[in-house]
Amino acid sequence: QFPLAELANLVQLVAPVSPELVAHQQRVLDASSPLIALAAFLSFVVVAPITEELLFRGVILRGLRVTHGAPIALVLSSALFALSHLGAVSAIVYAVVAGLVLGAVTIRTGSTLVSIALHAGVNAMPVLLPARLVQIPGFNTVSPTGTPSPHVAPLLVIASSLVVAAALALLSRTAPAA
Repeated sequence: QFPLAELANLVQLVAPVSPELVAHQQRVLDASSPLIALAAFLSFVVVAPITEELLFRGVILRGLRVTHGAPIALVLSSALFALSHLGAVSAIVYAVVAGLVLGAVTIRTGSTLVSIALHAGVNAMPVLLPARLVQIPGFNTVSPTGTPSPHVAPLLVIASSLVVAAALALLSRTAPAA
């Protein structure tokens, strides 16, 4: 999540998000009651990953792979995944990169269960780490002007990127190619 958040921050330097959209996103993730927290968790961490992965990696990626091969299927399914996340330019770029990783994981493992779990983990981060619990600049904090804090700490981006790279390398050494 942190490398993707920083990627979105970098894109926002070129294509800023409106303060209204940032405030709306913060309100959606800032659960003001236990019922709203449960609804946010179910929506973002359970329903969205299951439905999106079954559609984009389970149906679209697999179907395109049969007719066009893995590389083209990966790119096209990631582009379609990004189109389903229309809004800010940063969200589209974020979704393309996430779609490429999730699709590659699905291709490598031959299962959408792994991509569902990965997607759920990524979506859980902003739900489980709201700013009122722990402030992470560039990830879950908003400046007084309503724009996101400029950047995630480089050490956090590097460390989490290394963890992801190691996990993907381990996956590519242990999982059978599908």
